[in-house]
Amino acid sequence: MVVTVVSLAMLLIGLVAVLLAYEVLGNPGGSGDKKKLLLIHRFFGYGFAAVYLLVLAGMALRFAWIAEFSPTASVHAAIALAVGVLLALKVLMVRRFRKFTANFFAIGTTIFALSCAMVILTAGGEIGRAIAGIQADRGAEPTEEDAAAPSLSSKSPPSERAFVTLCAQCHSLQTPLLAMHYTKTEEQWTATVERMRAKTETISEADGRAVAEYLAGLASP
Repeated sequence: MVVTVVSLAMLLIGLVAVLLAYEVLGNPGGSGDKKKLLLIHRFFGYGFAAVYLLVLAGMALRFAWIAEFSPTASVHAAIALAVGVLLALKVLMVRRFRKFTANFFAIGTTIFALSCAMVILTAGGEIGRAIAGIQADRGAEPTEEDAAAPSLSSKSPPSERAFVTLCAQCHSLQTPLLAMHYTKTEEQWTATVERMRAKTETISEADGRAVAEYLAGLASP
């Protein structure tokens, strides 16, 4: 959720920067001090770049343990990298290649549009899961994702209970289940779970072993 909040803040900063650029470059006859507006635009532009780097770092931490990207994750990563490349090119033009000033308008708009797509892919799932959780609390019908995830019963083994109750505290249970087509050994799942344990204090070492054992069992043919 932290990455989602930071991503939305990045969009807000980017929107201000784009609107200021539109006012300076697209409305030359408008009122206001253009030099001052341009300075404010640059401030928000560099602020956008700084927050983008934070979002990129958060994405890297999320993707670090994924053995094989889903199509959505691949598109997400590609868009994020494209935004980074365009940002770097724009900074180079501003600092070094000023003859390309005429391209700033198009590049800035493209960066903002791609950022919107990137944030939708990031925040859309988080917001959707939050809404689904609220609906579940109100007795709403379970979603397809909920139906595909394991549910607990009185006969559920301790390893399954550990997986369902602990892993769902930080992310959807579909996150590891979608990786079932990629067969991992128990040792590999243990390494994955250890990375998850480093992010929270709620999973004990014993519970981590139980979760790794359970996931390895699911992945076994």
